[in-house]
Amino acid sequence: MIKKKTTPGDFASMLGATVVPASKTEKKNEAPLIKLPEDLSAKLKRVIDEKAAMKTAESNFRLAAAPVIEFCQKRMDTDAFANDFHSSYKIQGGDNTAMYITLDKFTPAQDTESIQYMRDVLGEHFDKETKKKTTVMLKPEVFEDQKLQDELVKLIGADFARFFESKITYSLKPGFDERMYKIAGNPAKLNTIKTACNKASGYIK
Repeated sequence: MIKKKTTPGDFASMLGATVVPASKTEKKNEAPLIKLPEDLSAKLKRVIDEKAAMKTAESNFRLAAAPVIEFCQKRMDTDAFANDFHSSYKIQGGDNTAMYITLDKFTPAQDTESIQYMRDVLGEHFDKETKKKTTVMLKPEVFEDQKLQDELVKLIGADFARFFESKITYSLKPGFDERMYKIAGNPAKLNTIKTACNKASGYIK
């Protein structure tokens, strides 16, 4: 990747020139095979059977919980739009009680297009509601090349991007799960915000 040249003193431009896109994870080599003795083979079968039963139970739980979660989420949204926000509710059905809990947790995708989409959705609230974290790393080859180290000492201000690469990530500030209702103003925009910011789903406890 060609990095643009910058002038000394223009730190923002120099830092921007160091940003590199995330690379795809390299495909791992095929794992070697372990042949189990006969007594452990039976135990392995039980492990596989129990895992399958656990997956079935989890699937049945999600199917049973889905309509309850949907009902509780609609009540939460209604209350929040009326300035009565709650992150959890005690729920009762007949003689049974449980808790409906939501998390102030958002995991927005970090690619350029997704961040721009979130910026468009939040509009003027983007800068206020997000935290921007920049990580700058010295390239490994600098530690192995004395000549580069000497150049770094002399030229760090003039040729910043030659020695450093950086990563920028965005996250939502604490309490955004409540503030997003005022930012949205209506259910349709609320769903768009939840999608753009990848809002964690509520759950039954």
